[in-house]
Amino acid sequence: MGAESLTNRDDAVLAILKTSEEVNQLKDVDSILDKILFESRQFSGADAGSIFLVEDDRLIFSYVQNDTLFKKEIANAALYQNFGIPISEQSIVGYVAKTRQSLAIDDAYELDVTLPFSFNKSFDEKSGFRTTSMLTIPLIAQESRLVGVMQLINAKNDMGKVVPFSSEARTYIPLCCNNASVAIERGIMNRELILRMMQMAELRDPSETGAHVQRVGAYCAEIYGTWAARR
Repeated sequence: MGAESLTNRDDAVLAILKTSEEVNQLKDVDSILDKILFESRQFSGADAGSIFLVEDDRLIFSYVQNDTLFKKEIANAALYQNFGIPISEQSIVGYVAKTRQSLAIDDAYELDVTLPFSFNKSFDEKSGFRTTSMLTIPLIAQESRLVGVMQLINAKNDMGKVVPFSSEARTYIPLCCNNASVAIERGIMNRELILRMMQMAELRDPSETGAHVQRVGAYCAEIYGTWAARR
């Protein structure tokens, strides 16, 4: 192995360790998902990516980033909202969740028809986006618990051309995901605890206290969303 290869490997390992350390300091699940997805896209050069979280026997679409669709406006965000996918071998993310093995695809439109899974073209048709290369990774926490699935889309080279995901991305990003899965699970638990506290407050006075909690939460979300969008 040459000196340059060793240097690249060391840099990749350091990047993973740095990301893992930063993620472990976060407590909010949305912040954790945002950090993991952003850093994974930076490492691989992916134009877009999404994270699905496990809920019962389904994968719920929970977080998305897309530089092409969200470059000028966020109107396309509605295309992503409120849908889930069964954990089965029929879809790509379902297959990865079922097998718990990472899957790299060079061209989603050129899949072998003998494969158990297929690519759903409906999103591309609605948005005008073109999905080509994909890297789909299971998010597995302690004791082999499946937390979710992360999917990176359209790796790009220095010229901005869509290319297959590199061997480095296929090797190192799953390592980062394994470390981050524990933080995701912790973030989900934190959110559930907060929601239960809100429900307890509502029980004391459903007519006023409950409504007050909802109003304060809505105002906070609106204020933060506007602040974050400007940055």
